Amino acid sequence: MSLTERYAQNADWFWASVLIWIPVTIWVLAFISWMVMGEIDFLTGFLGLCVALGLGAFSFFPPARWVPLALLALMTLITLAFPACQGALNKRALDQIEIEQAEKAYMNAVSSPQGAGAAFRLARYLYDRGLVCQAVALLEKHLENANKRVYFEEFKLLAAWKPLAESGRYPAELRCFKCGRVNSANAMVCFQCHQPYLKSYIRRGWGVAANSGKMIAVVLLLVMLLVSVPLSATALPPGLGIVAVLVQILLGGWIAFRALST
Repeated sequence: MSLTERYAQNADWFWASVLIWIPVTIWVLAFISWMVMGEIDFLTGFLGLCVALGLGAFSFFPPARWVPLALLALMTLITLAFPACQGALNKRALDQIEIEQAEKAYMNAVSSPQGAGAAFRLARYLYDRGLVCQAVALLEKHLENANKRVYFEEFKLLAAWKPLAESGRYPAELRCFKCGRVNSANAMVCFQCHQPYLKSYIRRGWGVAANSGKMIAVVLLLVMLLVSVPLSATALPPGLGIVAVLVQILLGGWIAFRALST
């Protein structure tokens, strides 16, 4: 039986395999956007694109008649529900101007390490982005021999922020995304590659963007393990199916490791 004849006899399958490309397109655009904005790394984004396009392709050649309808329902549900879990990302997008100002203050502080004004502005931005330990270390450095009367507000901030930095709730050390070196809180550039590694954390923030990235990875892994892997094993030819399953498991394991280690 040709594909056209199968579609003619199964109208529900036909419409499901057509409509599913609406959420597939949304997923593709979302993963590309997340990669461009730095919310997820390239590997996670690439696997997400493959899973989205693969689920759309499976709707044309499903192992059972109910599969296209189930895939359409699943992808539509995730597409509609996921934005509700992304309030932090939406707010972050609206704060783009503030992020750019924070990056500018950071680069000024890196180029002029002795400039107190740029350092104090940067400390406020770091605190707002959740980098509390780094903000405290920066204030302590520039207030070490400062006049408390002149810098009364900065000393007041230091006194308020220091207990938070010592609470253990915020990271005292951060990993450079370029070389992997772990840097202490007082490092303005990476000790190993000398790159302004905090720029990535200023853009991502700590907690908000990191949790969103982990949420994206978790949803992707669940869809892959519960849907994509079983479909690959049953719908593809035996040899190709085994390869597809192994590749997805390996990539999924690496993504899970990265999500847990960051």
